[in-house]
Amino acid sequence: MNAYKVRSTLINLIKNEQTKLNTIESKLKKANPSFSNPIFLKLLSQASLHNNNISTYKTHLKKFSKRSLVKRAIVQAGSQVKLVSTKIGATIWVDATNYAELLGKQLGDTVLMHNSTFKIAGIY
Repeated sequence: MNAYKVRSTLINLIKNEQTKLNTIESKLKKANPSFSNPIFLKLLSQASLHNNNISTYKTHLKKFSKRSLVKRAIVQAGSQVKLVSTKIGATIWVDATNYAELLGKQLGDTVLMHNSTFKIAGIY
C-alpha cells in the first residue's frame, strides 16, 4: 500500500471517529449525568474509546507525514535507486527490479553489490 493511500485512509478514519464522537457527545448532553445511570456510563465509555482511537490514528498519521516520508523511503520493486560508491564516490543509477538485495532498504543504508560497497543516496 502506498504511503499516500495510508495517509488518506487514516484521515478518513479520523473523520469517522470524530463524527461518532460528536453524536455521542450530543447524546451525553441530553442524558442524566449521574454515575448510577447505566446509559450515561455506557456513553462515557464509548466516548473514551473513540477519543483513544482518534489519538492513536493521529500518532500513526504523524509517522506518515510528507516530510518524513522522504527520509524513510523504502526501496520497492518499481523504483529507481541512486547508489554512491563508498570507495571512489562514483554515482550510478539502478533499477530495483534487477537487484533483489536492494528491496526493503532505506536511504543511507549500505549495500554490497559487485564486490564493492554502495550507499543508497536516493530513491525515485
